[in-house]
Amino acid sequence: MSQHPNPSQVLANADPESMLGTSSDTLTESSDGHKRLIADHEAIRSYYVEFGKYVSKYLAENPKYEEERATAISKLLALTDDDIYDLSTDVYDEMIRRSTKAEVPHLSAVDGYHQLRNDARKKMSRLPTERFYWLVGDVYFGVAMRYPELKEGGDRHE
Repeated sequence: MSQHPNPSQVLANADPESMLGTSSDTLTESSDGHKRLIADHEAIRSYYVEFGKYVSKYLAENPKYEEERATAISKLLALTDDDIYDLSTDVYDEMIRRSTKAEVPHLSAVDGYHQLRNDARKKMSRLPTERFYWLVGDVYFGVAMRYPELKEGGDRHE
């Protein structure tokens, strides 16, 4: 059985450079795993909504996107919940950096993140616009497949 890629490996194969801060800066590690799970799920819900807004026009112009990208999207299901959270956080941070047209050329390294993850965050900035839309769309659909209650407006963790 092959080992599934972690988010850094997924992003490292993409193409991409250091930023403002990180959306995960607002989360603190809790000794209560349940509280952390709920906080992570709330962040994923927020990312999912924002990813949908970001790619909505692109998806409307490319109606076969989900079908054409099914293989890439399905690979995201192999990631652990922690890995999908990390990937979503990094993609969200890059999306914000691009949306705000920040003067910062790439996401900045975050203390506490593994060097490979920081490298992948930096590399993401070099993705051409269309490839970045693919990445956001892939994560959007991957999160929807993993957490179907997000599409339905429910929450399995509360």
